[in-house]
Amino acid sequence: MGTTGDDMASVEQNASLNPLCFECGQQHWTRENHLYNYQNEVDDDLVCHICLQPLLQPLDTPCGHTFCYKCLRNFLQEKDFCPLDRKRLHFKLCKKSSILVHKLLDKLFVLCPFSSVCQEVMQRCDLAAHLKNRCPGASHRRVALERRKTSKLQAEVEGESGPGGTEQPGSLSPDADQGIVPAEQSFTSPALPAWTDEPGIDNPPFEENTVADTNQQPPTLPEGEITTIEIHRSNPYIELGISIVGGNETPLINIVIQEVYRDGIIARDGRLLAGDQILQVNSFDISNVSHNHARAVLSQPCSVLHLTVLRERRRTPTRTPPAPCEKTASR
Repeated sequence: MGTTGDDMASVEQNASLNPLCFECGQQHWTRENHLYNYQNEVDDDLVCHICLQPLLQPLDTPCGHTFCYKCLRNFLQEKDFCPLDRKRLHFKLCKKSSILVHKLLDKLFVLCPFSSVCQEVMQRCDLAAHLKNRCPGASHRRVALERRKTSKLQAEVEGESGPGGTEQPGSLSPDADQGIVPAEQSFTSPALPAWTDEPGIDNPPFEENTVADTNQQPPTLPEGEITTIEIHRSNPYIELGISIVGGNETPLINIVIQEVYRDGIIARDGRLLAGDQILQVNSFDISNVSHNHARAVLSQPCSVLHLTVLRERRRTPTRTPPAPCEKTASR
């Protein structure tokens, strides 16, 4: 699975959020695994049961399971047990898989991601060299991205030197320089974080309650309740900026947010957290579907996204009152 060569137009526009990786030729977050288009079905023993993709940098757990390095690391940042048998697990106790496993994985056949101009098939370990030295599609895309980057830098320099180039700090979002209008600015909503200047710089003095309202944090989701939230995207192809685990073929069954990436749409919205369950996407039920099916549904481009989610109620430790000293002493 991954991004094909025909989808690279959106990759160029969102390169700052989801950079185009020239090691695998696909669009993914740097903290996530590389993505490949495999030619054949892969043996289940060579598949990571967190991402459900063929293993990358495989690690063996003491309880006898194997996962991708990045998948297991990200999972154990939130949990303290094995994803399969739920036994207690610490990341430092895991070891690299054998050389034989690495060789089997390297020999898996993959398709060139720039399929519109290149139909070559090669072993996975050879793809990076192919993209760097031989693939015409990757070469053309690299030149196009460099030209776009250069033109943006020139535009920024001209904007700073010309009239109106001295904008008030904080009046523009980080994405404004990249020509991307954040969804949070296109659709005003009290649930979304506001990009406001700090009070006291150029703003007149406010009443105390007005300042408090300006700086208030976005509301969080109620615990133990099913909630539907609305996410707006000015560009329907911008990724949400989350990774998920689970699926009906895994012990988790439900689709759970594993990580919320800092620069993504979900992080800027501020309501969803790692550990939240996603039950529906635009009224489509994903509470009992496969992992890949859920990823496909979440990847569908749309300007307005309705997510029905559940945040489990956190357990608060109950404190038992100590026995009165008088009774203890009298016994």
